Amino acid sequence: MRYCLPEWLTRREDFKILYKKLRLKKNLDIGEICLQNSNSRSDDEKEAVILWVSNTNFFKKMPRMALRDTCDRFFTIKVCEKAKVISKGEEGDCMYLIYQGEVGIYVNGAKIGIRCEGEVLGEAAMDTDKPRNADAIAETSLVLLRLKKIDYQNIVMNFKKAEKYENSKFLMNLEVFSDWALPKIQKLSDLLIVSRFKPGQTIYETDAESLCIYFLLSGTVVLKKCVEITKYNKWPTGLKQWEIQKVTQKFMHPLGQIFPGGIFGIEALSGIPYTSQAVCETETTLLVLNKSECAELFSQSDIMKINKYTMTIPETRELQDSLIKHIVSKTEKANLIQDALQVNYKDWGGRETEIEKRLRKTNRCVSSLKLNLRKSYKYTSFYHAKIRESTN
Repeated sequence: MRYCLPEWLTRREDFKILYKKLRLKKNLDIGEICLQNSNSRSDDEKEAVILWVSNTNFFKKMPRMALRDTCDRFFTIKVCEKAKVISKGEEGDCMYLIYQGEVGIYVNGAKIGIRCEGEVLGEAAMDTDKPRNADAIAETSLVLLRLKKIDYQNIVMNFKKAEKYENSKFLMNLEVFSDWALPKIQKLSDLLIVSRFKPGQTIYETDAESLCIYFLLSGTVVLKKCVEITKYNKWPTGLKQWEIQKVTQKFMHPLGQIFPGGIFGIEALSGIPYTSQAVCETETTLLVLNKSECAELFSQSDIMKINKYTMTIPETRELQDSLIKHIVSKTEKANLIQDALQVNYKDWGGRETEIEKRLRKTNRCVSSLKLNLRKSYKYTSFYHAKIRESTN
């Protein structure tokens, strides 16, 4: 403490007392505290629970009085790894705040997301009387803080209505929903689930089952598509014998970025698998709508309008042709530079010629030019993996 705080502050007795209390609260096990009835918890234990819960995204904007009442009603449950926490179709009688561990979210056996420490689980069923719309399975051993639905409705719901109102305002400002009536916007807002992702985290993969539509509230998402290019190398190995080598290169083609207000994952409206990969570039907050809710919300004209305002995913063949053109162009430019400077000239007599001596400096120049070509090349952000197969 003395290395990061001024000396005059560390000398004060009131600061020392406060610092000790904060350290005590920080070191207390919230899961163990919430195993007790709220009447059996000490003031320091109650304060420790409030301090931890107030730092979670779901509860951090909640007024202190409402937060204190909510924390008094949390009760700890412990779940083993691989155990099912929530089953799709069951009545939603409670929600959970994850204190320790990770939970996978599954729809029809496909994993669509993950919830970690400090995130909530099962909150969507608290605002409506609809059954659970997904399975939740423990990825690790879990310590969960359980809040009953009646307590949620009495304390948390009024606060969350303000958040739903903000989501409704966000949706109303989207051009695609500009002609929607307010009740329809509010209905959509009630069905949306807030989901947060970290930088580099994948939202969905190419060819995965399309289960959700995503509205980008904050952050940046990039869509990518895998493009394969196959070529054959052939050389003689004997009389009328050839060795053929098949080389397949896989390129991850960036299609474009999605910014706040953008919509993606609309393949769910057509019932086809996702045609691209979605990856978060920054801390990202999404409003997620399950495919099962789309039929009652979107008319055919709504779907056509949404398709109009979302990014078009090019066909694989179109991307392959574009990529091949750029690869050929890059090779031709490099060869032109080398030919112009006679870099390919060789004296097969076995000795270094005078021109080669003079071209040493030129070779360094060419290497620099080739490097600049690679840097300016449109596909520098691609990665590629080569798969080699040899047949005679």
